[in-house]
Amino acid sequence: MAQGSSAGALVAASLILGGSLLGGSYLVAGAIDRGAAELSSLRTAMTAAAAQPVAAAPSPSRSRRPDPSKVYQVEVGSAPTKGAANAPITVVEFADFQ
Repeated sequence: MAQGSSAGALVAASLILGGSLLGGSYLVAGAIDRGAAELSSLRTAMTAAAAQPVAAAPSPSRSRRPDPSKVYQVEVGSAPTKGAANAPITVVEFADFQ
């Protein structure tokens, strides 16, 4: 009887293993099919995008630097100063020490 139960266990294990392999192959095949469909739609989208004309690049924006020919009025208020209060030129320095 020990021989019969061993054969039954072997058959059961074979059925479980075979079912697992079939189920796994079904899942892998489905994943491959979905991946192929996504690649096909991506190829179609890329082909359509490549067929459209390329828009001209926007012109570079002007520099945000100060205009050297413009006179700027700067209120120094109660900031620390050096020199005469009625000097014809005021040099303002901004420093951010971090």
